[in-house]
Amino acid sequence: VYMHQSVRECSVKYLAEARQHNYVTPTSYLELITTFKSLLASKTQEVLVQKDRYEGGLLQLIHTEEEVEKMTHTLELLKPNLLKTAADTEQLIATIERESKEAEKTRSVVAVE
Repeated sequence: VYMHQSVRECSVKYLAEARQHNYVTPTSYLELITTFKSLLASKTQEVLVQKDRYEGGLLQLIHTEEEVEKMTHTLELLKPNLLKTAADTEQLIATIERESKEAEKTRSVVAVE
C-alpha cells in the first residue's frame, strides 16, 4: 500500500515537472516482485556459498590445530633424544678434528722423509 501511494505521488511530481505521464499498473508491480524475488534468491545463494567457504576454512583451521598439537607432543617426546644426539654429534666432531690434526702431523712427517 505504501509503495502504491509513493509511486502515485512521484508520478504526479513527474507529470508536473516533465509533463509526461507515468502509468502504474499491476503488471509493473508484479515485475517488481519478480525482480525482488530473483535478487533475493541470488543474494541468498551468494550468502550460502560464503557460509560454506567459511565453514570449510574453519574446519581446516581446526584440523591444522589438531595436527600442530600432535606434532608438538611428538617433539616433546623426541626432545631428550634430540639433545642426546646433538651431544653425541658434538663429541664426534671434536674426535674427528683431533684425529684430523694427528693425521696432518703424520702427513707432514711423512712428507719430510
